[in-house]
Amino acid sequence: MRYWLAVALALAACGSPPPPAELPPPPARTAGPLLSLAPEGASVVILARPAALMDDPATRRVVRAVFDDEQMLRYRARTGVDPRALAELVIASGDDGTVILARGLADAEFAVREAGERMAPMEASVEEPFVRRAGFIGARRADMAAIDDHTVAWIEGTPQLAAQILAMAQRPPARRPGPPPSQVELRAEIADAPFALLAPRPFDLPRDTGIGMLLAREEAATLAVRTTDTGELALQADLVGEFPADAHENFRALAESLAQTDLAAALGARDALPTLTLAVTDGHVRARARVDPAILATGLRTALLAEIRELVEGPTSGSNEPESL
Repeated sequence: MRYWLAVALALAACGSPPPPAELPPPPARTAGPLLSLAPEGASVVILARPAALMDDPATRRVVRAVFDDEQMLRYRARTGVDPRALAELVIASGDDGTVILARGLADAEFAVREAGERMAPMEASVEEPFVRRAGFIGARRADMAAIDDHTVAWIEGTPQLAAQILAMAQRPPARRPGPPPSQVELRAEIADAPFALLAPRPFDLPRDTGIGMLLAREEAATLAVRTTDTGELALQADLVGEFPADAHENFRALAESLAQTDLAAALGARDALPTLTLAVTDGHVRARARVDPAILATGLRTALLAEIRELVEGPTSGSNEPESL
């Protein structure tokens, strides 16, 4: 009896296949660290966290001196993007062009499609593997793609540059090439800074000048800005490479000379000079100083007023300059 019962249960099971298992949803696409998408040939890379800059009183003062709230509202009305709300921004420039990577958009795909509506002519409009539009805005060609739900890449340059960035974006972040060994420590120095500048290639200055000789074997450099507990701005510069044995005194003399120039003095360099500290070891130069954000804000506003007005308010009548991201 038990034998026939087992056979009946087995036949019943064969006649009623189990419900198909639900497939797991595909993993969400992620841009990963934006610096990992910067082109290899970039000579200057700016890294910023605009939302963090606006949250801190000292850095907010500097940002507002350069871009006030009214200007930002006009910029947002024209482009649909409020730069102050971005969680992360990377701008990389080199011989092949400029790449802007912005994270923090509410809907990256919508931003790309909207930009495509302003392209004339439009050269490319695709939906996979990224929502992407390419064409001319004003006089320059732009290639724009939604790297993930909240991250956009804006590329101005050669088609090869755009292909390089988009191919890299399709790789999982863990499979992208890391920085050269000589830059690992250097990049760690700026990892948490709300604003930083990376020069990943040698400056290549003329060798017949004092600064050119001093930096003849320089390989890479960074500049980072943070806020101190006292509300000042802490400036941190780091260089890696090979430097002369008497580099400490040479770098101090260079800093003192630069601080006396009109532009540097207007930006607060002369007032910051007494706070300057230098540490020179094999292959690494560390310079630290503090600056008053009020002085820096006033200096930047004065030095960049014309450029800021054109960037935020748009090109003047008759100009072919495009609106950027």
